[in-house]
Amino acid sequence: MSNFRLSNVFTIAVNVVTAIVFFVALAGCHDDNCSRSSANMIFHERGGFSVYPQVTDVVSVNLSYGLEDSILFNSSTLDVPMEFPMLNPTFSGDLYEGLRCMSIGDSATIEVVADSFFIITAGLSGLPPFVTSGEAFFYHIKLLDFQSRSAFDSLMLERNKNRHVEEKKVIYEYLENFVPNYEAFPSGLIKILTNAGSGSRPDTGDMCQVFFEVRILSGDTLYSNFETNAFDIEFGKDFDNEGFMEALGSMQEGEISRFIVPSIIGVGENGYDGVAGFTTLDYTLNFVKIRPLDVVKEERKKRAEAKRKKKSRK
Repeated sequence: MSNFRLSNVFTIAVNVVTAIVFFVALAGCHDDNCSRSSANMIFHERGGFSVYPQVTDVVSVNLSYGLEDSILFNSSTLDVPMEFPMLNPTFSGDLYEGLRCMSIGDSATIEVVADSFFIITAGLSGLPPFVTSGEAFFYHIKLLDFQSRSAFDSLMLERNKNRHVEEKKVIYEYLENFVPNYEAFPSGLIKILTNAGSGSRPDTGDMCQVFFEVRILSGDTLYSNFETNAFDIEFGKDFDNEGFMEALGSMQEGEISRFIVPSIIGVGENGYDGVAGFTTLDYTLNFVKIRPLDVVKEERKKRAEAKRKKKSRK
């Protein structure tokens, strides 16, 4: 589904969130970890605890950051608080050093020079045009919780288990309400036959000519080639996801079917191509026929040559 990669106006900010490396200066610290830190930090709230996260922990925070007159990122737009592992400070005064000064319930504003954020943290070769060298850059952070990595890993396993259970429940509620006849596979794949085929089933290495449309279950269409050209897909080779290939393998030439693909054999827990993790996909597949490999290769060669000639004429 490479045609559906979602763009984000704040690409720089999102990349930085993924990296979880922020450069900060800290003050007002309240334990020995902070006494040697150069500081520019104002605490707004104190949780009253005396235990602080260490390098073996995972923290949960509310976080926003940006320039004085604009916010580039705000974690309140996320479904859950931000969570990331603590690391040893990469540079003196970075976020990890600051978090080791905070206890649960503490909130603070941290001021840094914008150059540090965009050039060192975001890894840009220069400042964006909307940023003036030397201007202030602010982080607003509240430490909600922290726990050991082993405890966090156990929590994530339980969360993912619950999300799979909830996804399965939604799928079967959908089937009960809208689909009277279907076939359920052990993997979780659901097949809804539309038009039966009479030809062969694909085998490993077969070139399968296919039209398909993929949607989010009860949601938007992500991709369709029904109005364009069919794809020649090599059966058994990675394409889209595990559920798609299992679906194609269940079909005969000339068949049209719908397939509901749960995330466990689809987009997975992390998602891909702009589709969130634990998303259920809904495919319609038209398996036209199996074609000889040499014919497909020759067609691809001719298309590539035509494209090359067209480009050379420009």
